[in-house]
Amino acid sequence: SAGIDFGARDVVEKQVEMQLEAICNGEISASELESARQMLLSSLESAHDTPGNIEGYYAVQGLTGMLFSREEYKQAILRCTASDISEAAKTLQKHTVFFLEGVQE
Repeated sequence: SAGIDFGARDVVEKQVEMQLEAICNGEISASELESARQMLLSSLESAHDTPGNIEGYYAVQGLTGMLFSREEYKQAILRCTASDISEAAKTLQKHTVFFLEGVQE
């Protein structure tokens, strides 16, 4: 997802497509991989901080059928390689694009 200026729609969509293609081609730096890991681990740590986060955590598990303990999830994040991400990215398909526009008074 991306929050963008509506006027930049074409530029942003092209950039997202280019970035996804780069990931599919295995163009993932060590720093990008580590940054993604840290973001996911941080998100995992805060998953039980609020009732909404708890609900979201278990809803995703229920909807995906991927039932992991927090420790199993953490270990999966730590084991994930750039190659794993590249292979997963190759399965992605564009699904929905939408823009929200505010009403000016």
